[in-house]
Amino acid sequence: HSKVSHGSLQFMAYEELTRWSKKIACGHAANGASYQEQELSALQISAIGAGSKLFAAVLSYPSQVVRTRLQQRQMPPSSSSSSSSLHSGVQYKGTISTFRSIYVREGFGGFYKG
Repeated sequence: HSKVSHGSLQFMAYEELTRWSKKIACGHAANGASYQEQELSALQISAIGAGSKLFAAVLSYPSQVVRTRLQQRQMPPSSSSSSSSLHSGVQYKGTISTFRSIYVREGFGGFYKG
């Protein structure tokens, strides 16, 4: 099971989007500067930050759902939350089987439930 963090995904996406945006801006610049020297506006930087956050959330949230389901299976029924009762009777044995079970029982949207 890969333990890539939300923060590392966001950082990677931010750096790639920044480089890509600078290359595009450099192509439109008349001064002939290299893309590393290209300045981005505050609006561009904000959009890059939002886009990188969205990218990281979309990729990391399913693993957080799986981790939560695996943790809930170890809780006694009296102390589990009402949301876990939605999944009663489902036996989660490990990470891969939990991914598979969520997909089969709930579809792709099951990975993005609250």
